[in-house]
Amino acid sequence: MPVPGLLSGSEYNNDPCIRLPAAEPACACRTQTGGAAGKINMKKFEIIDISGDAGLRAFGNSVPELFKNAAKGMYSLITSLKSIEIKESRGVKASGESLEGLLIAFLNELIFYFDTDGFIGREITIERLSENHVEATVSGEAFDTDRHEPGLLIKAATYHNVNVRKTNGSWEASVIFDI
Repeated sequence: MPVPGLLSGSEYNNDPCIRLPAAEPACACRTQTGGAAGKINMKKFEIIDISGDAGLRAFGNSVPELFKNAAKGMYSLITSLKSIEIKESRGVKASGESLEGLLIAFLNELIFYFDTDGFIGREITIERLSENHVEATVSGEAFDTDRHEPGLLIKAATYHNVNVRKTNGSWEASVIFDI
C-alpha cells in the first residue's frame, strides 16, 4: 500500500526541485576523539546521489551499530527522523547467507513493515546478530502525511554494489535502494 505523498523513482528523477529530507545532525564529519577508550566518533550515515536510485553509506564501530545506522539512514530517505515519535515497537528478524545478504534482508524487512502498515522507525536496537541472522527491536509509529514530510518511496534494498567491510577498526556499508 503506497503512502500518499511519497515520491516514486520516476517522479523523483524527473523533478529537479525535489529535496531529500535533511539527515540527522549526527551526519557530521568523521573525527577522532581523545577519550580513555580512544573510540572513533563518526558520522552515522551519508546519502549517496545515484541517478535513478538512492543510496547510502553507513558507518559503525561494530556490526550491530552499522546495521542500526543503515536502518536510520534508510528511514531518513523516507522522512525526517526528528518527526517520528516513539509510539510502538516491533520485533524484526532477518536471515542471510553473508553479512551483505543479511544487511539487505534486514533493510527489506523494514521496508516490508513500511509498505504493509506504514510503520516507520526512529530507534533501532539490535538484540542479536550473527553472521547470518539478526533480531532487532524497532520503535516508531505509523507514517502520518499530516506530520511527516514525504521523501522517497523506497521499493527495495538491492544487491547492486552492496558492500560491507571493516576498515581501520570500524565498519562501513554501501547500499543502493530501488525507488
